Amino acid sequence: MVDGTSSGAVREAKSFSAMIGRFTAAVVAITALIAALTSMTVAIKAGWKEVGPFFVQLLTTGKAEIPPRTEPKPDPVLMSGDLAARLKDDDSVDRHKARDDLAQAIATASPGSVSALVAQASPQDYRLQLGIAVALAKAPGGWRAADGTAQARLQEMAAGARDATLGRALRAALANQRR
Repeated sequence: MVDGTSSGAVREAKSFSAMIGRFTAAVVAITALIAALTSMTVAIKAGWKEVGPFFVQLLTTGKAEIPPRTEPKPDPVLMSGDLAARLKDDDSVDRHKARDDLAQAIATASPGSVSALVAQASPQDYRLQLGIAVALAKAPGGWRAADGTAQARLQEMAAGARDATLGRALRAALANQRR
């Protein structure tokens, strides 16, 4: 009986050891999944829209690199020198027409193009700032930028606006942003 009891204890110990092994493997798998999800979140926040290849690379190799973020390329229609010149024109009628034209272009522009447009609003150029702000405010259906950078820049410009007209235009532009 002594031998039967000790072999039963050995079997129980092996069973318990196997159970601990399975539990440890499950914990490792869950930890890896959490790490993968965390890495995907970082990739998305970094502006990498293609998380599928990132996730596959992470699962197959255990690591993946986030490619560097690229700045949005300006849309030739939104960023044309002619339009910028018209927004700064001495003739107010021409400036107002340029703002209307820009508002129409913004309505169909890509979010990256709108972000690049807002980045062009130089604090040293009042007419350009005002023209962009008015066009954003008037864009039919609102406007959307690639990320929160454009919104933050407009908010910063509105907070620091020394001119009431520019401040109102910037706040109207922010109010017309599509979410």
